[in-house]
Amino acid sequence: MSTAVIAPVNPFAAESKDTVMSVMRRDRDKFTRLVSDPKNWNVDTRCTGWETRDLVGHMIDVMEGYFKNWEAAKKGETPTPLGMAAMGGTLNDHALDFRKLSREEALDRFKKDAQKLDGMLDALKP
Repeated sequence: MSTAVIAPVNPFAAESKDTVMSVMRRDRDKFTRLVSDPKNWNVDTRCTGWETRDLVGHMIDVMEGYFKNWEAAKKGETPTPLGMAAMGGTLNDHALDFRKLSREEALDRFKKDAQKLDGMLDALKP
């Protein structure tokens, strides 16, 4: 049994960036390995009506939404908030829409988006 003490991390503090990025990449790598196995692609999740492939679609949708909003923010634009109810429905519909992609296409897009997001986050400085 380990007696190591784990110090709390404030994910919003600049000094925590390396830890947060490390955890994000570690967990994303585990997720990617899981969904890369064809036998895991259509497994039901705890999200009602979603399979693991829908989690991939959700992550693609969210990352690409970040990219769009990032570009808008760089231009000084502020998108109108959708609100939680509208956002929930939109996120669900968009995630399920990615079912039209093959597993290979979805995984490729997810991985490319993840690399792009990493680059954007790595470039952020306090």
